Amino acid sequence: MKSYLGVSMGTPGTALAVPGGSKRKFRILSALCALVLAGSGPAFGALVNFERITTNAPGDATSQLTLEITAQGSQPLFVFSNDGAGIDAVITQVWIEDTLGVLTGYSFSPGNSSAAVSFLGGATPSLPPGLAAFTADFSQGAASPEFDNGIGTGSSGGFLGDLSFSFPLLEAALENGQFRVAINVQQVVSSGGDDDDDGGDGGGDDGGDGGDDDDDGGTLTIFNDTYLSLEPDDPIIPEPGAGMLAALALLPLIRRRR
Repeated sequence: MKSYLGVSMGTPGTALAVPGGSKRKFRILSALCALVLAGSGPAFGALVNFERITTNAPGDATSQLTLEITAQGSQPLFVFSNDGAGIDAVITQVWIEDTLGVLTGYSFSPGNSSAAVSFLGGATPSLPPGLAAFTADFSQGAASPEFDNGIGTGSSGGFLGDLSFSFPLLEAALENGQFRVAINVQQVVSSGGDDDDDGGDGGGDDGGDGGDDDDDGGTLTIFNDTYLSLEPDDPIIPEPGAGMLAALALLPLIRRRR
């Protein structure tokens, strides 16, 4: 008959026998197990970078754009960051392709965003330009005016999802390309010396939206580019929960006194 910490494990189908001298150890061991289970929440996190799909704007903002996905309670939290290290660019549209149906909902979270950032349901256009094989299951667009309310340099924007399945399935979908995120990044470029009152023709295949005259007599042209998420980097390792730390503190108590 096997025993652990002086507690007889018995045989299958029989009652567990706990000797009087081992009852204290048994209670401590039971408490330790309960604390470990209580401290094991959804340990999930991923850091996602982007690649540039279209090349309309003169600058590439790839190095300053990231998406961090973590767990906020039972919901996945998506935080887009624009560190503004090199280019004055703004994230104005977000599209999510959810092939496996991991999410049932997705909405802007003001409490997890910079003060000036504001997004509304439904991106414009409904699909990210330049991506032929992409299905937008969820989308969000910056409130008008986009350049002022989008995720600009030095700011971040948070979105909360509703899970239909589990965090491990979301992680697997991210790694397998079955959960992809596309964003529209807007840049405003000034070109001087143009006296045309209409600010240029804009639009067209170059991704420019036309322009307005700036104060120096030049033209401000808005360029839009599509960026697509890459496979996430190494998972973010969460700090131990309170239950786990308390359980570790109990370990010395179950050592046999000599």
